[in-house]
Amino acid sequence: MFILTPKPDYKKIETEVLTFWKNKKIFARSISERPESKKFVFYEGPPTANGHPGIHHIIARAYKDIIPRYKTMRGFRVPRQAGWDTHGLPVELEVEKMLGISGKDKIESLTPTKRESIIKFNQLCKENVFKYQKEWERVTERIGYWIDMDNPYITFKNEYIEKLWGIIKIIWSKGFLYQDYKVLPYCFRCGTGLSSHEVAQEFKDKTDTSIFVKFKSASEENTFFLAWTTTPWTLPGNVALAVGKEIKYGKYQLETGKKIILAENLALKILGEKATKIDLFIGADLVGQKYEPIFNIEKTHKDQFTILPGDFVSTSEGSGIVHTAVMYGEDDFALSKKFNLPTIHTVDPKGNFTDQVKKLAGKNIFIANQIIIDDLKQRDLLFKELKITHSYPFCWRCHNPLIYYAKESWFIAMKKLRSQLVSNNEKINWIPAHLKHGRFGNWLDETKDWALSR
Repeated sequence: MFILTPKPDYKKIETEVLTFWKNKKIFARSISERPESKKFVFYEGPPTANGHPGIHHIIARAYKDIIPRYKTMRGFRVPRQAGWDTHGLPVELEVEKMLGISGKDKIESLTPTKRESIIKFNQLCKENVFKYQKEWERVTERIGYWIDMDNPYITFKNEYIEKLWGIIKIIWSKGFLYQDYKVLPYCFRCGTGLSSHEVAQEFKDKTDTSIFVKFKSASEENTFFLAWTTTPWTLPGNVALAVGKEIKYGKYQLETGKKIILAENLALKILGEKATKIDLFIGADLVGQKYEPIFNIEKTHKDQFTILPGDFVSTSEGSGIVHTAVMYGEDDFALSKKFNLPTIHTVDPKGNFTDQVKKLAGKNIFIANQIIIDDLKQRDLLFKELKITHSYPFCWRCHNPLIYYAKESWFIAMKKLRSQLVSNNEKINWIPAHLKHGRFGNWLDETKDWALSR
């Protein structure tokens, strides 16, 4: 049937093969003619059909086609159900663009009532998400990727959602589901957290004002701990200062008579030549000392406004003393878990200060940065300010700058399963082999609890 000539017409041959497969129902028969008792399970990671298929999708589908075909030739029954991912911001942003609106508030104001607005917006998303379905089906068939597109699973369908809730109930009943906070890159414009993969998509140079702030010692007159930050807006959320236990720190007297504590090897760079060293100690000697809060915001724990040890503290930049706002940094939050520090937000999910921060309530954090700096200057708590240009993450969807923000999340306790996961990995034949104990094995060794509701 398929005759090869010295100058074969590959497009014609491929078309003839595809027609033969379709007319003879070869894909369906490759499943039905294999025994039910010998199944190989394949789960299709579903694409979103509101965007064009790209070359990366074709490459991925070529790889995904190899193993099911191989298993079929080995006599396995390999059902392959297609799927459509119909959730997520890409769809919502496309509809927002179509409507000429931007943001959650505008979505909820499409009709006179919030509920009807959401129903209308959801319906438009459901229609938009299949915008390029026919193109996806055409490309899938043309590249010879065998998958059942007549009976796809669709993630917005109730039967799919109900199955997921059933799985989550099983996870809950086994004690693997719990609620906590997770600090993650967050876009307050879109109102969502981003994965590390998403964050990597858009970095830009951003110029910010970094400041050295004086935190007054609660036990020693005219003495201050010097901390550095590039995010002044996090200062109202401060609950502790962190030092490195083995780092050498010095106490220096300025010409004004004030005494400043900071890392010894950074003193000359920050304080200049006229500061006089009057004492020397290691970070462990500072642990447990108290300081006065720079903002009068109610927090509730005996260890608040205390010097604590942090293994993340370094002297590569800053002052060797780290200002800790537990809701706005991964290291900060880890320290709060270790010392049971208060977890109180001073910034709401829209990126505005809460009513707790009286002078700044309702103001956007980036607008408030300069207000905070001016306030510290007036109270003689600002030691120095510097402009810093650094590579900064932006939201790939709306191109606004991201912040690190603690979101309440549900977690699956994957750490409890670490040893089982590592053991199962030993049974897998990896190609290339180095992935087994390399990239994938290392990832399993560092298994973290999964933030399911991100």
